[in-house]
Amino acid sequence: MNKSKVVNKNGASEIIIKGQKGQQISQREAYAINNNQVEGLLRFELERRGSSFRLCYNTTGFITFRKYLEAPIDRSAFARILQNILRVLKSMQAAYIGQQYLLMDFDKIMVNPSTQRLFFIGVPIQNFDGGKSLREFLLEIIQVGRFVAYEDNGYVAEYIRILNSGVNFSVFELEQYIQSLFAPEVEPVKEMECPFCRARVPEDSKYCPGCGNRIGGNTDSFSSAVVYDPLNMDKEGIGAESIGIVPQDPMTNASAHRASDGTDVLRMEEIPGTTVLGSEELDAPVRPYLIQRRGQKKIPIDVQVFTIGKAPENYFQITGNTAISRKHAEIFTRGRRYYIRDHSLNGTYVDGRKIEKDKDVEIFSGTRLRFANEDFIFYVDT
Repeated sequence: MNKSKVVNKNGASEIIIKGQKGQQISQREAYAINNNQVEGLLRFELERRGSSFRLCYNTTGFITFRKYLEAPIDRSAFARILQNILRVLKSMQAAYIGQQYLLMDFDKIMVNPSTQRLFFIGVPIQNFDGGKSLREFLLEIIQVGRFVAYEDNGYVAEYIRILNSGVNFSVFELEQYIQSLFAPEVEPVKEMECPFCRARVPEDSKYCPGCGNRIGGNTDSFSSAVVYDPLNMDKEGIGAESIGIVPQDPMTNASAHRASDGTDVLRMEEIPGTTVLGSEELDAPVRPYLIQRRGQKKIPIDVQVFTIGKAPENYFQITGNTAISRKHAEIFTRGRRYYIRDHSLNGTYVDGRKIEKDKDVEIFSGTRLRFANEDFIFYVDT
């Protein structure tokens, strides 16, 4: 087995593999790797010193596969990992390069933290042995990785069954399995009818996504808030109001206008016979908070600007997840409304849609938030 080591110097890092006495470089494999004929293999520099040589792979900016697996893995993340691995193996097969040229070491396999793509070390040395079989490597992922607690992990048992079925497991069956992981899990949803617009909504909803009225919790007093989704606006901010049309909601007679700070707000027009909220209702205490899916932790938001990230100076620190940025996002209040702003490398998602960096997006009680791959729900109790 060829010796390999990781070298960190002046902010750069590389993996160095030394050739042994009598070994030769396989020219065809070396050419394929350094000319991008194989997807997912890191390029190398060949350094010769007399009769010896070494291969140097630049790994600056990457994290190890072992470190990547320290963050809890959910069903979709596991599927992406397996899909990455099979993509590399298929690309090698198309270039007629055997998998024995791969260094199957979890500390030597690299992950790009931004794209979450895997990169292997391909070692173009004649008669090189990567140290373990593909089956051993795939099974070891289960041992090294951590899986989220809030999901049914039955899919892991199925994965082990496929790998242990016969002398040579079926790659085709593994591909079908990966596709099944990407398929959404369908759960029966109990519904009820919104008393205001008659739309069918999930039974545990606090607000109707159709008309915006509060339908869950304390509904003794009529709430005329209209849900406004800034993600439905185009990037230039062109809406109906910019061409002289003011949208109006027939249920509430609420019309939209643009405030001086550039955000879109709703203006309530007085309707004869209706009651305008008094100051005693406006002064009612509100208690915004987050629920973290991992562990179902409740996190009170008790400051005007609530920062979230992996750095300890944030109001809420997300630990054990390298996909989270130092200051990933912030939730802040403006008047009695709540907004989120993304500052991250790996993105912030509002109800499944990625928001633009450094752009304010309004959120409401019940909004689903995702910071990189960490899931939360935002609530406001009144």
